[in-house]
Amino acid sequence: MMVDDVISLAIKLEEDGYEFYSKVSQNFQQERLKESFDFLAKQELKHAEVFRKMKNSDDKDLSNTWDENEAYISTFVSSSVFPDVRELLKNIENLKVIDLLKFAIDVEKNTLIVYYELLEKIKDKKALKEIINEEKKHLEMLTKISAGL
Repeated sequence: MMVDDVISLAIKLEEDGYEFYSKVSQNFQQERLKESFDFLAKQELKHAEVFRKMKNSDDKDLSNTWDENEAYISTFVSSSVFPDVRELLKNIENLKVIDLLKFAIDVEKNTLIVYYELLEKIKDKKALKEIINEEKKHLEMLTKISAGL
């Protein structure tokens, strides 16, 4: 797996995150939850754009691959750790708020693992560090919402 492949995955993760958070927001009546998920959706779009710029820049070493010691990342990102958001959203009306929050928390955690690995493979780390910090804030926000239910 090449660094460019992981950046492509990051773009997809962020686009899926946008779709998920937007759809979830539409299904909440509570204003606080709607606002939180709208905010998260906008953040995901912003992150996707940063990754698109990163993919099109010379900020990475495209010859850089994950070696045997890091092969787990390839398995991790290609496994079912990242479930199909569209499948989940088909049944959104039947899901409880807590289940949606648990799903979002799990995906945010797994996303952080991938981004930390990617951080080791790019030259200019500033933009990705900012995204990592924002993803941590997303995780904190979702955890607080979940604890408040």
